[in-house]
Amino acid sequence: MKRYRSTSLAFALLAIGTAGTAGTAAFAENSSDLSADELKQILPGATVVVTYANGNSARWKNESDGTLSASWNNGPEVNSKHHHAAGTGTWKISDDGKFCAHIEWPTKTADWCRPVVKSDDGSYTLRSLQGSPSWNLEISK
Repeated sequence: MKRYRSTSLAFALLAIGTAGTAGTAAFAENSSDLSADELKQILPGATVVVTYANGNSARWKNESDGTLSASWNNGPEVNSKHHHAAGTGTWKISDDGKFCAHIEWPTKTADWCRPVVKSDDGSYTLRSLQGSPSWNLEISK
């Protein structure tokens, strides 16, 4: 597996697969990102599931103190004996309105900030950055 480096995606080895954008939510190109105020209404205390382009997913609860305990599941397109992992980290909403997560996994570190887009059907997407695929985002309380 190749290592991709990007200032916006330190999660490259875990998150970016060869599946392109398959499995990501569709949204209109002119969709606007949710504001920091809108994110402050939906993210604190929410259970979050991020599904990456290769089918891998991470799940956690956004605790009120900014911490999280995450679980990782390999998607169906990943050929690996290691299907599950646990990680700990932090989450926040940046001043410029991005959803950010920093997660220490057993062998990797995820550190990303992405705009959140809400589609017409009510689903959420973490918008792509610098040509990387969009990621599906499920938010529930």
